[in-house]
Amino acid sequence: MALVQARALLGNEMPGVIIDYNHRYDASQDPRRPAQSTGSAADQLKKPGGKIMSLAQAAIGWRDLPATCGKGIKIGMIDSGVDTSHPVLKGQDIEFRSFHSDSASMGDSEHGTAVAGLLVGKPAESGLGGLLPGATLKAANMFEKSSTGANSGNVVSLLRGLDWLVREKVSVINMSIAGSNNAALEKGIAAATERSVLVVAAAGNWGRADKPAYPAAIEAVFAVTAIDTYEGVYEHANKGSYIDFAAPGVNMLTAAPGGGSKRQSGTSFAAPFITAFLALEIANGRGGSPAVVQAGMAKLAKDLGQAGKDAIYGVGEVQLTPKCPG
Repeated sequence: MALVQARALLGNEMPGVIIDYNHRYDASQDPRRPAQSTGSAADQLKKPGGKIMSLAQAAIGWRDLPATCGKGIKIGMIDSGVDTSHPVLKGQDIEFRSFHSDSASMGDSEHGTAVAGLLVGKPAESGLGGLLPGATLKAANMFEKSSTGANSGNVVSLLRGLDWLVREKVSVINMSIAGSNNAALEKGIAAATERSVLVVAAAGNWGRADKPAYPAAIEAVFAVTAIDTYEGVYEHANKGSYIDFAAPGVNMLTAAPGGGSKRQSGTSFAAPFITAFLALEIANGRGGSPAVVQAGMAKLAKDLGQAGKDAIYGVGEVQLTPKCPG
């Protein structure tokens, strides 16, 4: 029978039970065109004493941070697979588990490797590396290969990963994914926030203002759009009242499976910045409910676009001077 009929039938048979489709979700990156270089990585990485830092740290003005910055912080990630043998991830405190269905093979690891590298990668002379290299990362894969070879995740795998991360007591979960609203997903995120776990998600790269991306558009989730080095919004970023913050996400240098690197753009690569900021705020005793934390973060944001919160930049770009545990 049609899905809408099946859902109605189950609803009648089991009143009070949350029933929804097993929606599919995609990585919030832009596969349409490669990003172009905007400058020399060496110039952006120059520091007093020649200390190595990552381009991700340089993009937000973080300087002279210890290699252990983030130690004691536990971050969660729901994404694709992660190549933990990549030089910037090898030896880092990463635990990876896959929650794809038994009937399918695990999806590729390109997107998850890029996001993990931005979160906890070791700074390298190439400019690769992450924001909090000393942090612990619990990485859950929700992506699998379909019979046609397509790579996508689903609600069941997402919720299994979410359940694991909440039990692991991470402080923040990064979801650089986008798809449709889903009642079971809303329930799962509500359960996570009730247990003091904050959720960050990419705003989506559909270039639309009439179709919000989920989970970013769920009220308790921190929705992040992408901006470039000139504080212009990413051309394919979604717009809407659900956008909360803006962060670098255009032409980002990211880790690629097999040990390489790749320049990529998308709201996927902006979300890790807000995840790192939130993790630092919580570690420094400024946690709380999503509404409370969001209000505190808004005070640290540089207003972009129209005055006040808007549908393009949210409240603007967060500017946080890190106080690094570790």
